[in-house]
Amino acid sequence: MSDDLIHFLNEFERPAPPSVAPPKPASPFSDLPPLMKTIIDKEISAEINLAIERKHHLNPKQGNQMMEDIRKILFRTITPSELLTAVQRDLKLDTKPATDLTIDLLGRRFLPMEWYIGDVQTILRRLGGPVEEYLSEAKKNYPEVYARPEPGVAAGDEEHPLMELFDQRIVTLAGKAEILLRLTGLSSVVEERMNQDKLPRKDGEEIMRQLESVSYAINTRDLNPFEVQAIKRNLKRTIDQIDSLKT
Repeated sequence: MSDDLIHFLNEFERPAPPSVAPPKPASPFSDLPPLMKTIIDKEISAEINLAIERKHHLNPKQGNQMMEDIRKILFRTITPSELLTAVQRDLKLDTKPATDLTIDLLGRRFLPMEWYIGDVQTILRRLGGPVEEYLSEAKKNYPEVYARPEPGVAAGDEEHPLMELFDQRIVTLAGKAEILLRLTGLSSVVEERMNQDKLPRKDGEEIMRQLESVSYAINTRDLNPFEVQAIKRNLKRTIDQIDSLKT
């Protein structure tokens, strides 16, 4: 038997290497900030989903599609401002029932997440939703989101918590999420002071617009160093303004 034939037979009889399963794709859930995972995993979140589905008399197909639209918001495939269009299209609802469902989703599911997914309160107001009522419910259901020290300039020369390590945090996803969460805390303080008549509504709404503008920029853009410094200066002025209104 020739050497070539022996080599061929040996190769033919050699066992094939064990197959290696392809790695599983990473879940989008694993990339979410820890606080977002906490919100999603809470039992109350599942209960709210069911309550909304029942309240709006959704059939099983519409209920499944509602959950799909919720996932789109969670993973930032769409923004809160696009939710109404998505609900009306995906669940095949007329304008009024689609608007009512969108208001409930924004107020009951997404309001505690606006530090991550983007502004919710402005859209709720535009649609006619009871923001204060939803905010009160959110604070009760998700205290870990709102249980933050009240923003304000600390005594002495201490830096405000929002500004600490700002340059380092602004360049990471987790750091941005922390900044956005603290901005939400500032907005809540302004909202509360307006409701208590401690702050003129015109002034408060201007501060809210400033904070929303900063949140939008941080949430949607890769900022260059000059833009980061400009945002820091604007935030410092806004924080000083809020602190000066303490009574």
